[in-house]
Amino acid sequence: MSAVIINRQFNTTIIELVSTARRDTNYDQNRSRKYFEKRQALGEQLLREVFKSQDIVETDYFGLTYYHPKAQTYLWLEPKKLLRKQIKGKTPHSAWFRVKFFIRPDNLLEELTRYLFYQQIRNDVKDGRLRVPQDKLAVVGAFIIQAELGDYDENYHLSGYLKDTQVIPDQTEADETEIARIHKSLRGQSPAEVERNLLAVVSKFRTYGGVSSSVREAYVGVITLWTLPGGIAIERKDKQLEILGWTSIKELRFKGKIFHVVMEKEPGQYSCRNFRFPTYRACKAIWKLCIEYIGFYRSKKENADRSWFNTIQRKLRSESMFEYCGRNYGEVYRDKSLRRPNKATVNRFVLQLQFNAVLNLLNFIARVDGIYDVRPRTQSLRIKSPEQSPGPSSPRSSRRNSTGGISNDTNEPSGKSSTNASKLDGESFVDNPTEPRNTCEKSITELKKLIETKEIFIVYKDVITSKESFTYVEGRKKKNSPKNRYRDILPYDQTRVILSTPANDYINASLVNMQIQSLNITNSYICSQGPLINTVNDFWQSKCYHYWPENGPPTKYGNYKVKLTSESEKTESVVREFELSLGKESRIVKQIQYIGWPDHDVPDSYEDFIRFVQYVNSCRSQPDIPVTVHCSAGVGRSGCFMAMETAFCKLKGSEAIDILQILKKMREQRGLLIQTPDQFAFVCKAIVHAYDRCSRDLEFLSQNTYLLPLRI
Repeated sequence: MSAVIINRQFNTTIIELVSTARRDTNYDQNRSRKYFEKRQALGEQLLREVFKSQDIVETDYFGLTYYHPKAQTYLWLEPKKLLRKQIKGKTPHSAWFRVKFFIRPDNLLEELTRYLFYQQIRNDVKDGRLRVPQDKLAVVGAFIIQAELGDYDENYHLSGYLKDTQVIPDQTEADETEIARIHKSLRGQSPAEVERNLLAVVSKFRTYGGVSSSVREAYVGVITLWTLPGGIAIERKDKQLEILGWTSIKELRFKGKIFHVVMEKEPGQYSCRNFRFPTYRACKAIWKLCIEYIGFYRSKKENADRSWFNTIQRKLRSESMFEYCGRNYGEVYRDKSLRRPNKATVNRFVLQLQFNAVLNLLNFIARVDGIYDVRPRTQSLRIKSPEQSPGPSSPRSSRRNSTGGISNDTNEPSGKSSTNASKLDGESFVDNPTEPRNTCEKSITELKKLIETKEIFIVYKDVITSKESFTYVEGRKKKNSPKNRYRDILPYDQTRVILSTPANDYINASLVNMQIQSLNITNSYICSQGPLINTVNDFWQSKCYHYWPENGPPTKYGNYKVKLTSESEKTESVVREFELSLGKESRIVKQIQYIGWPDHDVPDSYEDFIRFVQYVNSCRSQPDIPVTVHCSAGVGRSGCFMAMETAFCKLKGSEAIDILQILKKMREQRGLLIQTPDQFAFVCKAIVHAYDRCSRDLEFLSQNTYLLPLRI
């Protein structure tokens, strides 16, 4: 057996093959990750495992490279070839996860794919692998600084703050001054936005997506050979001499260290260019790469009529049985277009909205959504929770509210890890009862009009995405960066959940309280991003990666032991119960996983979603004891659930539903909740659907029998 260790450093992911038969579960996302593959396994098996662990959907653009000492160059791992025939010698071996095929950034569907492209470009620019025009160096450098450091702050970014930060080759003091000047002008751009802008700029450079090789040509001397998406470019002293397009190349072959390129410039007129590489294997590596580039970047017309490609493939294989076995760009793009959200539901106003990275984060939502409720068993695992001071207008101001944790039990084992939520510094996240209220019926009528006229998309963009007076200091600390799935989705310092672990109290989770005045209750949530493989222990403290155990003996997460005790699957959900133990103390944790939400769209059924929300609501023993809600980023689907349960409770109390106010209140406690117009429209339509089902008898709903209970 072989273990594969992945180390992510900047834009690279290093993989080491070591001889061991034991899985290393101590994975730090910024350091290493081990896989175990048989030496007889094919390269594609290792690639699949890496793609799965990194949660990569658009896998066609990526590959693994390893250094071959005899070739004196890096080779791409071949999917159809045995591992033992590629990575040889004594262990450990190292390899790098890299972008193999670069395409236009605006054709990338996944935000994660775009981020990985950015990481690759960032390091390629720094190391000089991507040739940047001199007049664009400062702009590119400023984009990278904005993405890494955020907005320019005169109190923090003092004179010379770029001295120890290299972003471009041969960086000088004059370069740093110009980069700092441009950095100031980029204030307000989020990391996702600036990464998108950077990719848009560099994609126009002539060496974008290219691989350079130093070779010799007869009568010319030393030249640089660039293998590009459009063909082979020949440079000498940084000046492009000629480009050989793929369509003009009729034959590629190599013999020893000589690489032969046969071209047809005019019908019936052929010419041959010969290039000498330092080693035979380096020559063969470029020959293979050219085959793969031709296979991937061939045009749609050539794809429709494959006679040209079949002809050149036969000639390309004249020296070897190697051939490109992947999909071409046209096939990848068509497949991705089938997975895009349904554009029929988005009217012309949506196209005008400047959502940038926020809109694309929809594609990041993981396949797992969890809702948790915790009920005491025999003994308690007390979770520390400070008091929150309700606003003076709150009808519950005389009662102490628990604002953090997952239990209201009174006993707490000494010296154990626990969680609490930070105080809200006097902020009261409740509606003002002095505001004029419309009837429930009138508010639903207004909501229907917004949906019918499709103005719902217009009003959505006017709602604040985050609270300007709140800060993200803890989330932006370098030591906490590995605990964030996305760098622009962070908890407010004022509402974040605080772990009581001495070493690091940070977790990407926020406390959200939503008041239902008509029922005199406040629904509390711990809204969290889905746990990463390196944050599972933290997550079990507060309450995406498959973090729960399967059937069998208890699984240990830090000081906690978790055992699956029951599991039942319904049409729209899976209900699991776990026994969570800490020493001699234990409690029962219920997980309700909604499985009806597709990866890149919204559910087809309002009914299933409403049933799910109604069932979770019925499981609450006390509304002010938080339940943990998470998806992947902890803002999209999680926001939809919290908004729907809030509206559901207001319907039960015949209270007017102001969906914009609900969204505003939620975003004041965790930014970006309900990420996309489609998600917002779905919640609005689900609310109307719920109201229509019981419009003739609201008391029927208030008695909590609106829908048949989901039996488990």
